[in-house]
Amino acid sequence: MRSQLLLLLCLSSLLVRSARPLSPAPLPRRLFLPLLLPFPAAAASENGAAIKAAVTESELGRSARYAVVGGAKVADRIDLEWENFSDRNGLGAARKTQPPMPSPPPNFQRKPLSPAFASALVSLCDAAFLSASSLPAASLLSAVSAVESLVTPSFAPPPPPDPSRTSLFAARAPPPPPDEAAELDYRLYCRFRAYSELLPKSSSPREFERLLSSALADYLLPPPAGAPASLPVAGAISQLCACLSPLASLGFISGFELAPPTADDLEDYADGISNLSLSLAVSGDASLRSQILLQEAGCRLYPSLARLAAQGVLARFKVDGCERVEVLDYYLDPLYNSDPRRFEVKQVLVDVTFVAR
Repeated sequence: MRSQLLLLLCLSSLLVRSARPLSPAPLPRRLFLPLLLPFPAAAASENGAAIKAAVTESELGRSARYAVVGGAKVADRIDLEWENFSDRNGLGAARKTQPPMPSPPPNFQRKPLSPAFASALVSLCDAAFLSASSLPAASLLSAVSAVESLVTPSFAPPPPPDPSRTSLFAARAPPPPPDEAAELDYRLYCRFRAYSELLPKSSSPREFERLLSSALADYLLPPPAGAPASLPVAGAISQLCACLSPLASLGFISGFELAPPTADDLEDYADGISNLSLSLAVSGDASLRSQILLQEAGCRLYPSLARLAAQGVLARFKVDGCERVEVLDYYLDPLYNSDPRRFEVKQVLVDVTFVAR
């Protein structure tokens, strides 16, 4: 095949050279395309199949590919270790010019969760879902029971130690008290998973979130009589903090930090130039585990109660110069680390945006 191809190429070049003295105009390429095109395509396909077989099927090709992949993994590990070493010791000209790493957030100690408040939260969630879905309560209880029978082994605490295999003093030690926050996290996971399964795919979860956010805001911060219909931005921020503070005093969160807007941001918002954004970093959320598990499972509903409470209290009134309020939540690790494997969600960031008119 190769000899025939080379022979045709030589003949074609001779024809072109012999034709040039006879005619000043170049010969059209169409005369040579029928002769040249079939053979290179066939040769390329044959050579390509041989190369593919040599790379994918032969022992040498497999060992070469494994060596390349293994070498890349080793290089990545070395690069990651060097990056961590440089971060710890501040090596490099770029790191020396950067500002210092932010200090870790304050370690809020979460108060014991009130059992009455935990039961009230579950009741508020059930009432909001039944109102939004128009389903009977028996259907919801049946779905919750099915989820509990499925996931209880995963949430169950470890069994107590065997007295026959422990010391005398360890056997007499009292059992640990029940963790109300872990129990609420489990109950919220079962319920919100059942909500997601019962909610039709064609339905939007917005009605459920609207009802639940309004109920949460009314429970945490009852609206005063004769409340104004509109508030300035400072008043809205004050109402937001007053609504989230009971979550910390009742033991659902350990605390929150507000990143207030700057004076320039407030001036630009008042002039209608840009939107106004502020962030609240919520620490120690009792439902953090269930939120992450439900979103990893693809559920449309998850118990981000801090975000819902913020939505509910900001929906009570109009904010001066604001067309609408957008509330989103994100998960973050406040401690910087260049190793993505060490990322651990510790806070819920509630981002509030006042969209300027």
